[in-house]
Amino acid sequence: QHHTVTFDEYLQALEDSDIKVFGITDYFNIETQLETINNFQKNFPNSEKRFFINIEFRLDQNVSTENAGHVNVHLLFDPTEKRLQDFADSLYLTQTNANHTRRKMRGLLENEFDGATIKLDEIERKLRDIFGNDKPYFWVMAAGGHGGIRPNGAMRNNILSDELDKRADFLFGSVTNTDYFLDVNGQRRYPNSIPKAVISASDAHRLERENEETGIGDGFTWIKAEPTLEGLRQIIFEPESRVAISTEKPEEKRPYLVIDHVTFKQNNELTSVYFNSNLNTIIGGR
Repeated sequence: QHHTVTFDEYLQALEDSDIKVFGITDYFNIETQLETINNFQKNFPNSEKRFFINIEFRLDQNVSTENAGHVNVHLLFDPTEKRLQDFADSLYLTQTNANHTRRKMRGLLENEFDGATIKLDEIERKLRDIFGNDKPYFWVMAAGGHGGIRPNGAMRNNILSDELDKRADFLFGSVTNTDYFLDVNGQRRYPNSIPKAVISASDAHRLERENEETGIGDGFTWIKAEPTLEGLRQIIFEPESRVAISTEKPEEKRPYLVIDHVTFKQNNELTSVYFNSNLNTIIGGR
């Protein structure tokens, strides 16, 4: 017997999770994500959780021989980005209205999301129109599997796969994709390819795992960065050293091997200085 999850239960599950940063995802809209984030912040104003808006698009192109295997691309934004609504409102789909004019993304009905598609050129053109030379977003592609740019099985369009790879800032995938996209041992994906980070996420469609459907926190990645858009940008430049897909925290040290702080006594007052767990710099006289 299935329990119908309430919105408040969903928000509570996010707060109770060990995950610190979430990408709230939906196809072809931003309203669902904004509603979730705004309500979460009202319910938990002192929470340390951080959120990104993840818009998922289904392209009108396919790189595999799989039927209905259209490529899915993602755009990640900070929810405070002021031009985000203008961008979402400007997008046109490949589908048309009864008078043969192209439909706007914002006009999709709930039962139409599964069949909607969009052209890659349309997304890129509207990004330029709205944001110009600014880049307050990340292109993220699925590494493999359904909707991925390097799907399992026979490939139909290697050129398109390479072009989408070039656009990606990083990828959603698993440990099985990591070495390939990091170009380990100099094995280039295409001429002049650059190493790219692969991030594992739960792709949760329910609160807890049930059969093949994952729950919140079933997949996660350790990222060495501030939980902000600019912090996440650092994995573009250091994809190998800042990202780890593992069950245990990377570089976890036993407490007796760590000096976490030092205390100075001056004028009968004690002052404690706490160290960063990775790198510390001491400036001044000896």
